[in-house]
Amino acid sequence: MLLQLYAMAGASRQSMSRLAQLSGTSKATALRWIDYLLDRGLISRQPHPTDLRTAFVELTDKGGRSLRPTSRIPLILPNRSNPNLC
Repeated sequence: MLLQLYAMAGASRQSMSRLAQLSGTSKATALRWIDYLLDRGLISRQPHPTDLRTAFVELTDKGGRSLRPTSRIPLILPNRSNPNLC
């Protein structure tokens, strides 16, 4: 998901459901990943201005830096044995 947001940087933000669709995961799995990335400050979430059921996600500066080749911020992936993140 982080790479998808980075690749679509020109498109700015994506809805959470669209991001789940693009990543090929269920909405529940996408939400767990989104929460994981939010907790680390790599993405931000904003509510839709008129539709309270929808939220947008976008890459933060920290998230963008973590994906650049010259990055000094390590991208720590969750332990795959943790069922809450898989």
